Formats: sequence, C-alpha cells, structure tokens
Amino acid sequence: MPDSPRRLILRLTLKLLSLIALLFAVYILFSGDDNEVASLPIIAPLLVELNTLQPAQAQRLEWTGGPLQLLRMADTEPFYLFYDRGGSLNCPLSWQPAGVSQAPQQPWPGGFRDQCSSVWYQYDGQVLPGQATRQNLQSPPYRLLNGYLLEIGGNGDNAVPAN
Repeated sequence: MPDSPRRLILRLTLKLLSLIALLFAVYILFSGDDNEVASLPIIAPLLVELNTLQPAQAQRLEWTGGPLQLLRMADTEPFYLFYDRGGSLNCPLSWQPAGVSQAPQQPWPGGFRDQCSSVWYQYDGQVLPGQATRQNLQSPPYRLLNGYLLEIGGNGDNAVPAN
C-alpha cells in the first residue's frame, strides 16, 4: 500500500529536523573559542643564582608555577629541583638532613619527607623502597644558564620529570 501524501510529508519533515539537529550538534562541537590557547596564563620564569645555595641545605622557592625545593648536596655535585609536594596528597616536603635517626634508611644521607603521609624520598627525588607510594618527586622545566644561573619555567632543557 503506497504512503499517503500526508505520511510522506511527515517523514520528510522528520528527516529534515534530524539533519538540522545533527548540523547544530556539529557546529556546537567545533565552534570553540579560537583564542583559547592565547588566553591561558603565561607563567613567568624564575631566575635563581646557584652560587648562593648552601651545600646540603634545601631552599624553598616561591614560583608562580608552584612552590619548589632546590637542593645541592655539595659544591661539586649537581643540583636537584622538585615541586614542593609529595605523594598522592600533594603535601609540602620537609628537608631531613644527613644523620636523622628517624629515617627508614641508615645511614641517612639526607632527603625529604612528606609532611602529611610521612613518605620518605632520597635527596635525588627517588621514593625510598617500602613507602606508601611509588611516585618519585616531579621536577618543573628548567635550564642552566652560564653554569650558575638556573632558569625555572619556560623552555627547560631537562627532558622528562622523574617517575
């Protein structure tokens, strides 16, 4: 039995409305703000002179990208730079100098402890075995300029943060 003219008009109307709805959904999906990337805040780099850093003393730095811990164990050794947050709770770190008797590893060469969960990290940012987390401390992008000036942020030379 052939469709009546009224039924054909209803079917055509339904298909047309479906097409309009589909086109509207595609428009909404792809019509984001083109300046989205340009509107992201720019985090200014932080410059730190390494020659003022005392050996075996961690220095807390305030940076727009987040608080940091900077450490150099000796004048002749490389420096270590980490975000000042540890474990899964993102709590601040506290520097634990060499010889601390409460440290789970003895002799203790120095390192960091998460202030909330008491997770211990070696001075190079590696989590100690047997801790409640396996996540090492993370480093921001940085690069060394002229051998003594540390530029934090921007286009760092360090490849991938420790994992």
